[in-house]
Parts: sequence; structure tokens; C-alpha cells
Amino acid sequence: MGEHGDSEERGEGSEHGFAEQVELPGPKKRLGALFDLLEEIALAGEAVLVGTPNAIEPPVRFDLSVLMRALNTLKGVRILLESSHWELASAGARQLFELLVNIEYIGAKSDREKATLRYAKFGLLQIALHELKSIEYDEKTGRTIDKVRKANVEKLLDQGFREFSKPKGRWAASWSGKNTWQLSKLSKHSLRQDQYRLLFGPWSEQTHGSPGAVIPNLFEQLGEDGFEGAIRKEDRESVELASLAVSLTIEIWQQLPNAAPLDPATAANWLAQLRAIAESVGAPPASD
Repeated sequence: MGEHGDSEERGEGSEHGFAEQVELPGPKKRLGALFDLLEEIALAGEAVLVGTPNAIEPPVRFDLSVLMRALNTLKGVRILLESSHWELASAGARQLFELLVNIEYIGAKSDREKATLRYAKFGLLQIALHELKSIEYDEKTGRTIDKVRKANVEKLLDQGFREFSKPKGRWAASWSGKNTWQLSKLSKHSLRQDQYRLLFGPWSEQTHGSPGAVIPNLFEQLGEDGFEGAIRKEDRESVELASLAVSLTIEIWQQLPNAAPLDPATAANWLAQLRAIAESVGAPPASD
């Protein structure tokens, strides 16, 4: 579903064949406790971002940048869920997963600083490639381009990232030489491969806008419990998605040795609140 406003929802068809307007609370009211919790987590993380000492030092700055990305992604998930767009929010959960398995892999390396430098350099490569593609697109569409800038980017790509270069002008697909599935298999977390199968399986259809994301709307019909039953189903999807996103965000935070540590009691309390919310709507509980 995911097409409902916050003030009112549509009801079942009337005897005249038109949908009646039925006053139902929007997602912000139905799932208020969930959105309050997501905001609390984001605020706690932001306090770490502004309160961590020595933030200018590269190892600290790297960890804070990772945490910032995770928090911003979680906030994006919340914004989408507040409008019942759990399908679109699944892309945020997938991004959190990819960030986590990469940070886990960095943490498993004997020389974490060396691994972070390689990760960061691959990120610079991606930025340079994006810049070149943008210039080429502007040129192809008749826009004015900075030829000196283009030449500098091409020179940088030719000389600055040789450790990632491949034959025939190709580039390495990742900084680590591994894909997301391979990284999930290397994780020590017992559920990591199952999370991968969920995010890159059923929920992947939502991320990519595949036929599987469109076709259900052709066949969806209201059950005996009517529109309210459909809303409850949507709430379960939203809570399940939020629970996974929060769990992944917490794990990312716990993988960052140079950021202020997350109090275990605080993390446990957040997960306990999520489990209570999940139980209230019949969704799967949040995992530790």
C-alpha cells in the first residue's frame, strides 16, 4: 500500500461503488511510539557527533562520518515510514546493512587504520568517477563544461588510483575485493546472512522498483476486516522495517572504536521498546 496521508484514510466501497471517507488515525498517530523512539536514537547519535573530542583526527573523523551516515539514513527511514512508505524505506535499511558489513570487515583487519585508508581512497575514486560522468553527461547534452576540470579529473583517475584499476579501463567493484554477500558470510553475527537474504531478496524488489513491487497492487483486495485490516498489515511492515534499521544502526555504532561508545543499557532499552511496539502490532520482534 504505502499511499496514505496522515489525516484520513479511505474506507471500503459504498453501496454506490465509491470509496467512503473513513476517519482513521494516520501513521504518526498509530505508530507514535515508534517515531518518538527513532527520533530519540537520532538525537542521541547527534550528541555524540558534536561532543566527541579530537574529532579532527583522521581515525576519529572516519568513525564519526560513518555514524553520521547511519544516523542520516535512519532519519530518512523514519520520514518515509511516517507517510507509510515502508517499501521505499527498505532501501535505507539495505544501505545500513551494506555500511555495517563493510565496517565489520574493517574492524576484523589486523591493521584497522590501513583498511580505513583503503576504504576512504576507494570512496574518492567513486567521487572522481561520478564527477567525470557528470561532466560527460553535460557535454553530451550541450551544456557548457569546464575542460580544464575534465582534464584534471581524467589525470587523477589515470594516476591516482592504480591499486583499483583493472584491464580494459575497468575498475574494481569494491574497496575490499568482496561483494556484500561475501562480507555477510564473513560476519560473526549469526543472522547476518539471513538479513542479507531478506534485504537482497524480497525487499530488493522494493528497492529496485521491479515488477514484484508493482504487481501486488493489481491483485490486492480488502479482506473481511476491511480497510482497517489493510492498515494493520501496513503497520506491521513498517515496524518490522524500523526494527531492522534500528538494530543495524546500533550495531554500526558499536563497531566504531573512536566514537563515544553507546551505553549497553541504553541500546538494550531501545531494543526492548522496539519489541514492545512490534508485539503491539503483531510484527516480528527486534533482534539483539
